Amino acid sequence: MITWTLIFLLAVVGYAQRSVPWLAAKRAGLPQKLQQWFEFVAPAAFATLAVNDLGHLDWAVGIAMTVATFVAWRTKNLGLTVLIAMTISLLSRLLSL
Repeated sequence: MITWTLIFLLAVVGYAQRSVPWLAAKRAGLPQKLQQWFEFVAPAAFATLAVNDLGHLDWAVGIAMTVATFVAWRTKNLGLTVLIAMTISLLSRLLSL
């Protein structure tokens, strides 16, 4: 049986696993261009994963991820990035039917 304590512990470990490398990179003083690029990765990844499950990576996901990365880079708008990624993913799935 899974207890609330175990769930909380797993959540803390999962969060630490994802945040510690980013915090370490921030303290290490990465070049400004690389830091700016990292800022665009998260919205692009979020946008793609929001419309696709993790076990189903294919060309549609690749196209949505590429376009979402470009949109995030040019606009710095998470909402628009998500909308574009969802639209591209939906269209690519419909066209493949």
